[in-house]
Amino acid sequence: MIDKLAELAGRFRSRAADQAAALEQALEDGNDNVLAEHAHKLAGSAALFGFRDLGELAAEVERLIGTADRASARTHAAELAARLRSLAYTVG
Repeated sequence: MIDKLAELAGRFRSRAADQAAALEQALEDGNDNVLAEHAHKLAGSAALFGFRDLGELAAEVERLIGTADRASARTHAAELAARLRSLAYTVG
């Protein structure tokens, strides 16, 4: 079981750059719905695979999108993308 979780965490890490790119594209397009979808998926999967800080940040992005504070949502989403890129290039 632990080996399977480690394998899945490795896959999450290997897809981090693609996830960052998807967030950045949604930010560039101004598409809050797509941004919220990505944040929602990341909130669950990041936490599940041991990347709690990423999961919490993604959950905050999702929460902020549902408020009138779009500027904070976008700032947090950009930070999330940057952290995902960092994770993608960290040897694990």
